Amino acid sequence: MPSHSETSDDGEDLAMQRELDLENLFIGVALDTSGSHMVGISPVEFLDEFLPWNDDTPQQYRNQRPSDASLVLMRSIPPQDGETEHDMGARFRQSLQDWPTVATTDAPLNAITTGFGDFRAIDPNRPESIVDIAHYAVKDIPGHGASAYHLMQSQVMLKDNKSDDPFMPLSTPKMFADALTNEGHEDGEEAEMEQDSTQVATPDEGNYSAAGHEVPISYPAENPASEATKTRGYISAYAAMTMSVMFRGHLFTVILFGAFARFIRWDRRGSIVTRRFNYTKRPELIFDFYHRFAQLTPAQRGLDPSVTPISDDDPRAHRARAKFSLYDKDMLHCHAITKRQDFWPVSETLFEMTISFEGKTRQFIVPAPKFQLGSFHPFSRSTRRSLAYDPSYDEEDAVDDNEREAYGGILFMKDYWREPCGKLTRPEADIYKLLAEHDIPYVAEMEAGGDIPGMRTRTQETRFLAVSHPPPDGHKHRKRPLRCHRLFLRTVARDLSTFGNCRTLVNCVADAMEAAQEAFDRAHILHRDISAGNIMIAPGHRGVLVDWDRCIVLDLNDDAPYGSSGTWPFVSVHLVDAQCARENGQNNKETFAPHSLIDDRESAFWVLLFIAMLYLPHNLRRPRQLFYQMDQWLNYGYGFHSSSLGKRNCLSEWAEHQRVVEFAIPGLNELLRELARVFIVRYDYTPPREMDKKMYYTMLDTPNAAKFIHELPYGKYLYGKERMECRTWLYDTLRAHAKDISLPTQPANPSSPSDVVYDYRHNDCYSMEEVTRMEPKEERQRAKECRQERMTLSRERGLGAFYTTSSQGASSLALIRQEAGLGADLDPKDEPERKKRRIG
Repeated sequence: MPSHSETSDDGEDLAMQRELDLENLFIGVALDTSGSHMVGISPVEFLDEFLPWNDDTPQQYRNQRPSDASLVLMRSIPPQDGETEHDMGARFRQSLQDWPTVATTDAPLNAITTGFGDFRAIDPNRPESIVDIAHYAVKDIPGHGASAYHLMQSQVMLKDNKSDDPFMPLSTPKMFADALTNEGHEDGEEAEMEQDSTQVATPDEGNYSAAGHEVPISYPAENPASEATKTRGYISAYAAMTMSVMFRGHLFTVILFGAFARFIRWDRRGSIVTRRFNYTKRPELIFDFYHRFAQLTPAQRGLDPSVTPISDDDPRAHRARAKFSLYDKDMLHCHAITKRQDFWPVSETLFEMTISFEGKTRQFIVPAPKFQLGSFHPFSRSTRRSLAYDPSYDEEDAVDDNEREAYGGILFMKDYWREPCGKLTRPEADIYKLLAEHDIPYVAEMEAGGDIPGMRTRTQETRFLAVSHPPPDGHKHRKRPLRCHRLFLRTVARDLSTFGNCRTLVNCVADAMEAAQEAFDRAHILHRDISAGNIMIAPGHRGVLVDWDRCIVLDLNDDAPYGSSGTWPFVSVHLVDAQCARENGQNNKETFAPHSLIDDRESAFWVLLFIAMLYLPHNLRRPRQLFYQMDQWLNYGYGFHSSSLGKRNCLSEWAEHQRVVEFAIPGLNELLRELARVFIVRYDYTPPREMDKKMYYTMLDTPNAAKFIHELPYGKYLYGKERMECRTWLYDTLRAHAKDISLPTQPANPSSPSDVVYDYRHNDCYSMEEVTRMEPKEERQRAKECRQERMTLSRERGLGAFYTTSSQGASSLALIRQEAGLGADLDPKDEPERKKRRIG
């Protein structure tokens, strides 16, 4: 047993490692967001533009002024010798206590009384994520010193030194002057605020680059000093975390560093940052910020105007909770996968969403947003998925009581921020309408969808584009607005990784590829993003192809070129080559690669290989082996590679029986080899050489030519070309091989878990952090724990509405058990006892 000192040392080491990980995370966020901060608007103009006085705000409220004592206290915030940011925070909150005064006689209609959470208040669910000061409506301030990102109105960041300013003091070069709204200074105000412009990175501080090391400064308004870079990462990540757990369009931050401050407005396109000002000389600016903020409408404060919380007493809330309870908890946000996820606990509040669709106003009930790993980047599409409930389904006159289904009214909700449509693109809701018009199989059915009014970014507006992101000479800024787009789908599907056996996996991929082919043939729609996340399992264990937001609608009479898209591990070798060429500066007609239907077909091979390597039994049992091979073949885990060599080698190895991975499931290896033999033709045998043609036709007339002719180079070319040109070849091949893949057998001795023959989630699945830190002994122990954990998992985990102990769901449960090889003639009521026997 370790001594107390040993335990303490271990705890300190763990804390130091966590702090280092967090620091690296924030530095990464800062580097990823470089060029997205629009710095240069004056604080006065910022307040007038984004926190305007509303027409219904009484003059008596507007005339309020902070007391002299509060102004003096605000001026005293910069730390003195020996003081810390904690002292700054205490004086900041004290100076703004009871400000502004929201009295019933003169308060605006939308006014809220606000307050501040404790300095350095820690969210107990996420102790390493800290907001210096959280700004709440008084009724929402959490108790016990906790912070709650999903209730924050705005945020405050405190740094004790002016050198921690994440942005450079503004000295406007002439070449950028036209990008600023205010030219010159406003009554000498800016000259006074920007008089100290000597802040630069010293040699011992160092600068960060995308690789984590020194490079020349690319964005002149972003401070490259190491501490300033981390500060920029902090405020960016905190804004992202807050927007990810709320239905928000934008968010405000106030940052203080020494005697200076800035105001920041975040949205999904970028941030608008004021010039820095000396708040010890102009403290009224900070008071004015909170004075104006209190009278803003919810939409002006950044909240989605189409979303409102509903009371727990609302009958619709009771019905929605009852419906949601029929699903695995992870299904609430459509993450029905068995590998462990590090999600934040979510609020139990339910929300009502309103959307206008085909001339009708519809309401839907959804759970609170849920934080996901990877939501630290504020400038993104921010795709959010969850279950939704349509309350109209259970209205008295809508459906006869005898016809109501236990799961009726449950929908799948998706929202994200989309770019404006181009010549070939359309909003995803319009694509779903088009798919329905052409009766495309194996796609989700849409209930309602469209853009959300009022939810549009503003960072891209020309007047805010300033020195942070200067365009090259002779060019203009190309930032495009983003709009919130929301869909409600009738098809409630689950993640592809929850397949019960290999046959289901292959059939679901086949269904999705038939959907892609039929959409192309009938509606001229090219999906362009075939990936493991976009193929899902629908009721009846059939595949559906989702996420049509990156597709294009081709005009067969227009030969205009169009670009490529996709999820990196699954894109074709052809598109990887083109992307690498562009990154190397070879952006010309020769390197331009239009995305074709064959690229989507090849993506199906990478999807199948990806899922199989993660979840099916094979000879690579050690996690490092597995991740190394996945990185070589799929660029999975370690980031982008500089070439497509790994993918080319993968296709060659599978096509030539030289593969490193050997799957234990009969039929799967043969399927992957068949697919690889076809797709490798695009790269190794195209265009065919004349000498290969001559050899082929010479050997064609020899005896027994049929036995070896397809192994000649030109024979391989013809074999692959013929199949790639066949519209049904891919999904027909997948289904034919699926029939040859046997289902796992029921164990001879159910009481012995070692006899259980499952092909589901056989391999250990780790994060890259776990893999790189594991010692061999720890690896073996973790592998043992993972195997035991898998044995104790319910076979129906994550299957949502397909799993029920009611008599109505007995047939569905029997189907699941039959497909999973557990036997279909079992009584659902005996499931707890059987599960106990099965796991020993």
